[in-house]
Amino acid sequence: MKVEWEITLKCNYSCSYCTNLDQSLVQVTDKETIRQFIKSLGEKYPNVEIFVFGGEPFLHPDIDFIIECFNEYNIPFIIQTNFSKKSVVVMNRITHPFKIQISIHPTEVKLEQLKQLFESTVDIRTIDVMYSGRRAISYYLKVKGLVAESVNVFLTPITDFGDGISGSILEDYNKLRHDVNYNRFINFETVQHWN
Repeated sequence: MKVEWEITLKCNYSCSYCTNLDQSLVQVTDKETIRQFIKSLGEKYPNVEIFVFGGEPFLHPDIDFIIECFNEYNIPFIIQTNFSKKSVVVMNRITHPFKIQISIHPTEVKLEQLKQLFESTVDIRTIDVMYSGRRAISYYLKVKGLVAESVNVFLTPITDFGDGISGSILEDYNKLRHDVNYNRFINFETVQHWN
């Protein structure tokens, strides 16, 4: 079972394919409400890792408190981040342990930023390199060369939400994914509805 909590719709990117268009929706910032919600997640879904995403979770004003509560109640969790510069600043100030899954665009995140993260104590589970064209392959290979073997690195398509651009990218991605030559050195993210 996968339990997801979309803690904010606020994001510092405005990706054309994203469905989180209304960033004006109110996010919960009352700490007692947050604490009780997290506690109830742990009670209702014991031993299930909670997937925290958004928008960009590290833009939530109480992300450090949210992480603290997950740790206080011993609830397994992982935070999905776009690894923007602002997110990294927030990550660096948090003292409680947390795990992250990164979705990065080759045009947004420089490899030097990733090198700094790998030298820190942040627990990285997965890195999804967003496939936005063939240039993403070389970026993927460079990222793969930077990380420890325990970190999963996937090439993931920009999914098609009807904008036409990501639709053609998705077609190209599927051609690559079914090519045995590319399968030898690329770990493709495979989801049923991308077929």
